[in-house]
Amino acid sequence: MNLMAIAFFLAMAISLALTPGVGLLALKAKVMDVPRGERHAHERPVPLLGGLAIFVAFAATVFMRMGVTGWVRGLLIGSSFIMAVGIIDDVKELKPIPKFLGQAIGAVIMVAMGVRMEFVSNPFGGIIQMGWLSYPFSVIWILSFVNAINLIDGLDGLASGVVGIGSLSLGIIAFTKGYIDVALLSVILAGSCFGFLWHNFNPAQIFMGDTGSLALGGALAG
Repeated sequence: MNLMAIAFFLAMAISLALTPGVGLLALKAKVMDVPRGERHAHERPVPLLGGLAIFVAFAATVFMRMGVTGWVRGLLIGSSFIMAVGIIDDVKELKPIPKFLGQAIGAVIMVAMGVRMEFVSNPFGGIIQMGWLSYPFSVIWILSFVNAINLIDGLDGLASGVVGIGSLSLGIIAFTKGYIDVALLSVILAGSCFGFLWHNFNPAQIFMGDTGSLALGGALAG
């Protein structure tokens, strides 16, 4: 439990410290969310790319506290690819099809490197082995999370708060079941979100952008 607490607060501290620098980078690069009519609650341009601080904090803490082997490597590489799609979208505003294809490639990378749902619980007892269906089902699962988090990222603190709370809950459940690697990854992701959340509360100083919502959706799904 101490290991999990240390990882949580380390990720939070890194995210908290990195976010202002990423905001400055977005400001200099003119990667901003400019309010357009009633669809935007903010009245002034706000820097994007905040998700970069979250993901760097997540990845750095995983390297320091866990090491990167097996399916954890797949999760980081696949999520990084999905984050890259988000960065391009924040900078250039991708069209839907290229954006979705980029997400799909990231999801396939994760699944090919071991991030798979190989069985599901049978409500009548036991488990159901998925066999080859685990590959397409896992890709669909990841893409569903990626786009769900992307869709809810519309209010200050909403997406980062949802992912943070969801990850922390998942970490606690995994810990009680003895899945320490999943528990550790989950609390690291939660800490990274909560560190960013300090800068993202209303009125937000920075937005995570698609950079963050896509990457966090991929990481949480994984």
